[in-house]
Amino acid sequence: MLLSIIIVSFNTQEFLINCLNSIFEGSSIDSMNNIEIIVVDNASTDKSVELVKKSFPHVKLIENEKNLGFAKAVNLAAKKATGDFLFITNNDVQFENDFFEKLITFAESDKKIGVCGGKIITTTHNKKF
Repeated sequence: MLLSIIIVSFNTQEFLINCLNSIFEGSSIDSMNNIEIIVVDNASTDKSVELVKKSFPHVKLIENEKNLGFAKAVNLAAKKATGDFLFITNNDVQFENDFFEKLITFAESDKKIGVCGGKIITTTHNKKF
């Protein structure tokens, strides 16, 4: 596995669905074979878990019995991740087409690169980042 995308969720079903859709819709089939997506749910009560199971069966889902907070949830997912690269994101982000392909290409372009990320653009018009 080349890339593990870690998303922490807590009662943000709509954001999570938009985030996951942007990953699947914006990535090519070939790249999806090299990407694992791990959602860590911090004991949501808004049916986020059921929706992920039903709509995104290929997503690895970690269901916490209580809200562990963001950092502990990320650490839990990182221990289970199999990717060469980890990408940690909030669930209220939507990604442009080929974002992850471009990120990996950049990360692999120089062995000195240890950390990289995308440019975050905030908008009130629900545009993708």
